[in-house]
Amino acid sequence: IKGIDRPALAGILPAYKSQLLLIDAGSNTNCKPINLLQFAQMSSIYLKNTFGIEKPAIGLLNIGTEETKGNDLVKESYKLLKEKSEELDINFVGNVEGRDAFSGKIDAIVSDGFTGNVFLKTTEGLGKFVKKSLTESFTKNLLAKILAIPALPAIKRFTKVMDYKSYGGALFLGVKKPVVKAHGSSDALLFEYTIIQAEKIVENKGIQEKIQEVIIPMEEEIEIKDGKQKSSIKKVFPGYVLVKMIMTDETWYVVKNIKGVFNFVGVGDKPLPLTEKDMQSLGIEDIINLDFEVGDNVRITTEPFYNYPAVIEEIFKDKKRVKVKVSMFGRETTVDLEFNQIQKI
Repeated sequence: IKGIDRPALAGILPAYKSQLLLIDAGSNTNCKPINLLQFAQMSSIYLKNTFGIEKPAIGLLNIGTEETKGNDLVKESYKLLKEKSEELDINFVGNVEGRDAFSGKIDAIVSDGFTGNVFLKTTEGLGKFVKKSLTESFTKNLLAKILAIPALPAIKRFTKVMDYKSYGGALFLGVKKPVVKAHGSSDALLFEYTIIQAEKIVENKGIQEKIQEVIIPMEEEIEIKDGKQKSSIKKVFPGYVLVKMIMTDETWYVVKNIKGVFNFVGVGDKPLPLTEKDMQSLGIEDIINLDFEVGDNVRITTEPFYNYPAVIEEIFKDKKRVKVKVSMFGRETTVDLEFNQIQKI
């Protein structure tokens, strides 16, 4: 984007009763104060437009809250942010220490890519450590398992909040087209959340309705081991994600440029759409976009009422059928038809 010296990776992390945007998460290891100022401005605009935060609190990641703390880059960046924040409409709240970043009072923290990436990886590692420690503690013996039962709902909620996969990938701010970078160890679940994240990004570009649904077909698998029946949910097509979308250059670009997406299934770069039979065999509910509604005037296109005008009374999307009122010989008759048997006048 014109005026932006360096695009930056903006990653979402969990915070107390909210979330935290980290920028730069690793794309620029050597930065200048002007870069950090632009990171702050971009993150502020992004949080306002995408998450509806009226006045995002932007902090500068540092080893202390005092103005004199930090290395030369941080101290100069602090001065520049303080000077330009009002002019650029940035709600700069000053230096933020790592321990305060997740307090819920900060919406975004700004740093150079080297520091930001260390912060990100440390946070992810701490989350894994906490999850592993809790699991071991509650499964240590039979008594621990029994005592853990009442706490299971709270544990599951905590685990969901701490799962970095549910926050999707990191967005590149400062580029003309939406680009989201997923983790190097991404699986189908993370791709799902990353594509959902991409949907949010493109909302302001007028194509929010073109990426309609992301589906990962799952099935229950029953395994009998040592005389005991064990049920587990597994992916039907490991490594594949189904996307219901209207194919345009923009939607193609959004999905294709997600880190880890190798290609669409099809000929070359051209996706091969699933047929209605394919969707039925996969158990996927088709999304039907109707260009008519109750009360619309339509014309019947099949016998025995060919070319008769009618008015739609009811629409049954699940059955792909409509009830219409037809006027015959001065009397009104209700007729049940399929969607493809009528045409809007």
